[in-house]
Amino acid sequence: MKIALIGCTKRKRNCKSKAIDLYDKSSYFVKRREYANRVLKADEIYILSALHKLLPSEKVIDPYDKGLRDMSKSERIEWANEVMSEIEATIDKTDDIFILSGSDYSKDLCPLLLSKGYSVNLVLQGKGGIGYQMNWLDSEIAKA
Repeated sequence: MKIALIGCTKRKRNCKSKAIDLYDKSSYFVKRREYANRVLKADEIYILSALHKLLPSEKVIDPYDKGLRDMSKSERIEWANEVMSEIEATIDKTDDIFILSGSDYSKDLCPLLLSKGYSVNLVLQGKGGIGYQMNWLDSEIAKA
């Protein structure tokens, strides 16, 4: 199975929503969601949430204001370990994981995933800043 992990964004709806829809105020999130759906054809999508950790896309949640950039290094490492525990309980090691996030959400998590034997693809790595990533996503989605 293909599993997409999409990093959350600061911009959110102002009302309780499914996680997959909560962040659609952010064009960056929308493009990553479209890539997961149309290019990857992901079987499952989870949101990497600073507050909720590994957030199922269909779970309904309230808006919140918390980001990994607000956390200390030790808190980010603790967050990654908690997400890793949730992944181990939810995602099979035979699944392919595609991470669509900034480095804040992947830098501590990716080494844990690899050390546990998961197949990981950092989709946006090496694609430049957010503007360049958004252009690349647009291009890939247009090809699909």
